[in-house]
Amino acid sequence: MKMYLQPSFLIKSRALNKGFGLLEVIIAGFISTVVLIALAGVQRFVAESYSFSFAEIQAVEEARGGIDVMVKEIREAQPAEDGGYTIELADDQEFIFYADVDNDDRVERVRYYLDNTSLMKGTINPTDDIPVLYLVEDEATRVVAEYIQSGSAPIFYYYNGDWPLKGAGNPLDTQFRLIDTKYMRVFLIVNVNPGRAPQNAELSSGVQLRNLKTNL
Repeated sequence: MKMYLQPSFLIKSRALNKGFGLLEVIIAGFISTVVLIALAGVQRFVAESYSFSFAEIQAVEEARGGIDVMVKEIREAQPAEDGGYTIELADDQEFIFYADVDNDDRVERVRYYLDNTSLMKGTINPTDDIPVLYLVEDEATRVVAEYIQSGSAPIFYYYNGDWPLKGAGNPLDTQFRLIDTKYMRVFLIVNVNPGRAPQNAELSSGVQLRNLKTNL
């Protein structure tokens, strides 16, 4: 039987090839792991961004809808059934007025106000008593919109019958609002998370009080 001996350099070459193949596997595995981790991170970022954007859109639409209803109700403001004036309170972040907001031929006391980051609405139905009463303990409240980031800035602005003329005392100072208000503007800043993009959404709408207007 003949025996053939392989040269030593061939044996070393094969050994090196086997070693290089193992190194390739290790490197490939490491790269694959890094890629998978990166893809998972990107997927999570995209999911969080989509979720945040969707929440932001919802918050803005909710606030816009709330403003639309509010403006419609303010437009129809009228004297209270107990003889009270159309406007009871006209502050920077709270507005109380009277209007038939549920079309039941009764005039309700309506209060819009900012509670931290929530725009709230309170409604009091008049009693059937004589004289008619609006009992504060009967107020029903609900959230109109959330994520309002107006801080201490006004959400209500008040204007007299000379609006939109400049230099006519507009917007009105506190002491002139109850009697002189003929036109109002609502301004809300909305942001689900002020600490991250997108930037604040600013919503604004104006309304004239029909039963109080003069030359508007």
